[in-house]
Amino acid sequence: MRWRATTLCYPPRARVKTGFHLEQLMPRAFSFVSMTLVLGCLGSKSDWVERLERNGYSSVEVGRYPHRTEIVRPPYQDDKMLKELRTAVERDPAVMNRMAATLFPEGEGDPLNLRFAFRSVGIDREEERLVLRYFAPIPDPFIFAGYQIQFVFALPSGDFQKAYVAQLPLD
Repeated sequence: MRWRATTLCYPPRARVKTGFHLEQLMPRAFSFVSMTLVLGCLGSKSDWVERLERNGYSSVEVGRYPHRTEIVRPPYQDDKMLKELRTAVERDPAVMNRMAATLFPEGEGDPLNLRFAFRSVGIDREEERLVLRYFAPIPDPFIFAGYQIQFVFALPSGDFQKAYVAQLPLD
């Protein structure tokens, strides 16, 4: 039997006692190990997201972040912290929908069925805060273009401070 170039560098004589080739077992083992690592790292939602929902969105206000922010362009200075914060926010996208629906129950469009997408990072240097901005457009808008959610985190700790939800006009 000839050795094939598609194997994972194991010749055919390297067999496990069950009769399987090692290259047949490797993808399964890799899948198991990688899924275990991914599930272990993700775990449940972040503590601040759970507190946010458990407290009935008490740390969420209607409107926009009231302080001046400077939009930061990629590459970001502290990319690792930003990735962790974005992962925590985006882990359960329905949280953003529930926030919008709670604060705007009679709002234009259906806030529960919108898709929020990351738009920008802002830094408030005076208050030492990081602001992550998400936006969900309303299909067939009449008055409002969509919903904006701004998540505010303290710098340099990355602790969640507050969130702001607003309906953005078409203008």
